[in-house]
Amino acid sequence: MTTMVMRDLASRLRVVRAEKNWGLVEAAKKIGISATTLGDAESGKRIPHAETVMKIAAGYGVPFGRLFTDAPVHFEDQGDQAQVRRIKHEFTVQSLLFAFEYLESLGYKPVGDETHFWIADAEGNRPEIDEFTEVLKPLIAMAPLAVGALSRRGTPGEAGTDAGGALLEAYSRWTEG
Repeated sequence: MTTMVMRDLASRLRVVRAEKNWGLVEAAKKIGISATTLGDAESGKRIPHAETVMKIAAGYGVPFGRLFTDAPVHFEDQGDQAQVRRIKHEFTVQSLLFAFEYLESLGYKPVGDETHFWIADAEGNRPEIDEFTEVLKPLIAMAPLAVGALSRRGTPGEAGTDAGGALLEAYSRWTEG
């Protein structure tokens, strides 16, 4: 149920840990996260927050980009706020694509245009808020960034609304296949 990027991330996390010859618990302790968090990320069961992936990369002593590509990727400044925002944006988009797959398996679909986005049932109707809250509960553990973006329902025209831009970009990628 994960997107290709998330499957690749999960695989690369396992490879990097194997290169270190660390067990799961040992790696988690050295990185400073729980073994459950690392195990879920390695299995693709849960999409980690961007900050968690940055922490994993630092703990393994590898550039952040190494977890996403075989090509060497280095950021000029690890503290570059613009870069951190781009990473968070991409993670939100990937988290939303994961959420769309999950919602589709339950009979819902993303619907939108150039400026708005919503979730609809098979007939194109928006679900009642109580019903949709129940649908989102499992996603809170699997894709918290997606739930955050879905709950804010921002639009790109709203100043400072990162969720809106991520929603529309994810929807655009979803419709393009």
